[in-house]
Amino acid sequence: MIDTAVILAGGKGERMMPLTEFQPKALVPIQGVPVLKLQIDQLIRNNVTKIIVLTGHLGEQVHDYVASLNLGPIVKCVQSEPELAPAERLAQAFKTFLGPYMLLYCDNFIPNDNVIRQQLNTKSGVSLVLQKRGEGNIFINENLSAVYVSKE
Repeated sequence: MIDTAVILAGGKGERMMPLTEFQPKALVPIQGVPVLKLQIDQLIRNNVTKIIVLTGHLGEQVHDYVASLNLGPIVKCVQSEPELAPAERLAQAFKTFLGPYMLLYCDNFIPNDNVIRQQLNTKSGVSLVLQKRGEGNIFINENLSAVYVSKE
């Protein structure tokens, strides 16, 4: 079972403006609760013992919020430059965790604990959870292979 989760929470949240002009997207509330708290609670509920939150834009607000949760060493924030892309942020922080991990975006909350448990218990080297939508950067081709399409 995977016991480590990494949450990408460093983007500027441009698609969520004006909500993210003065607060990071990780702290935007869903039914009154910051999405980051919903994710942290869900991960802890599903036996994740190490959570690394990778911050960038307005990262000090995320760090302060995480500290206010008083979860001790379970949750650690790692700050990086706001202009880094998610992959760069992950590569820069990679030395802070070892072994298998679950990677989450802070703005993609999965409300179903069964989906989270399935991912945490996977034996596969890489596993994706995708939501069908009109536009995105990952699609499934006719051979049932996941294809990533970069903006560049």
